[in-house]
Amino acid sequence: MSSEYSDVKPREIREFPPNIPGIEIPRARKDPWRYTTPEPFINEFSYGLSNSPSTPVSTSLGVEIYQFNNPECAQLIETYVGKVAPRGSNYLTALNRLYAKHGYVIVAKSSNKGINHVNISSGFDCCERYLIIIEENAKLSIRELTRSGNRVIECVLQKGAKLEHLRLQEETLDFEFNHTVVKLKERSNYELIQASRGGRLRRNEIEVYIAGKNTRVNLSGAWGLKEASHLDNQITVNHLVGKSTSETCFHGIVHDESKAIFNGKIYIAPGAQLTDASLQNKNLATSEKAEIYTKPELELYADDIACSHGATSGFLDPKQLFYLRSRGIEQTEAETILLNSFLKEVVEDEEALELLGLPS
Repeated sequence: MSSEYSDVKPREIREFPPNIPGIEIPRARKDPWRYTTPEPFINEFSYGLSNSPSTPVSTSLGVEIYQFNNPECAQLIETYVGKVAPRGSNYLTALNRLYAKHGYVIVAKSSNKGINHVNISSGFDCCERYLIIIEENAKLSIRELTRSGNRVIECVLQKGAKLEHLRLQEETLDFEFNHTVVKLKERSNYELIQASRGGRLRRNEIEVYIAGKNTRVNLSGAWGLKEASHLDNQITVNHLVGKSTSETCFHGIVHDESKAIFNGKIYIAPGAQLTDASLQNKNLATSEKAEIYTKPELELYADDIACSHGATSGFLDPKQLFYLRSRGIEQTEAETILLNSFLKEVVEDEEALELLGLPS
């Protein structure tokens, strides 16, 4: 795979972690890694992360899947890989670009008017990369099952395209880093449902770039963490043009000594008038030892907009528990009812509910 970091060659690296020009190695207790230690994610690369990911599977006639080394997709790779988002300072994503031995291009063709379906299932300790192109007016539904490793997904939605993205994150004792970047053109639509269980150390970075008018983005998700699990979600929605809509809503429950971090941001560019954007994160803790860190942000450079953001953290409402207990429901069952209802406010997908251990 070609690299934009042409002066850094993995085979010549003698020191680890490598220095990448223009990109600082992240440090703990410094934004955006204030509550998550980056070293374990970086050190994974020193052990190779050489396992092969599972090949994406699709039974839809309107989907084409290529490995990165296929010459038929060379032009798409040259045009988009590493360029969907403005070049940033994400060190782990840069390491992925240097070390990834496996990558896939997934193209949803506009010739198929129905919804195309693709399953992505990661292996263990993989360094993998995906480029997903949804052609004009095409529709694609992705079911992504994640476990561990380092994964970068770049998505481009052409005019009128639609992407439905279901991410299921199983419980794991491994490290996992995910970076998803989505760019939307005019009249396109991106929907993400993310359900997460506990991980030894798991971080999801989601960047959305709205580059066309009359687009819609809906990001939703829920998590249930137990024992000493650690989950870090970093989400940014960038409205680069006006007349677009985004909704971001995540709920989480932390048990025992688990830790949840949520940092969400809405950016409205100069001139992006008539934008409608909302951001919300709600959390419940069932233990005094559980930790919750949440930070919603707005960065606005337009005035004719409708934007809102908010976050809450706390314990179950004693009044609600008392109400259920007064109707003969046992304490444990009452708590379960309230916790399940809290997560189901934002997640309705049956597979997501099953992963979270919730009744459908």
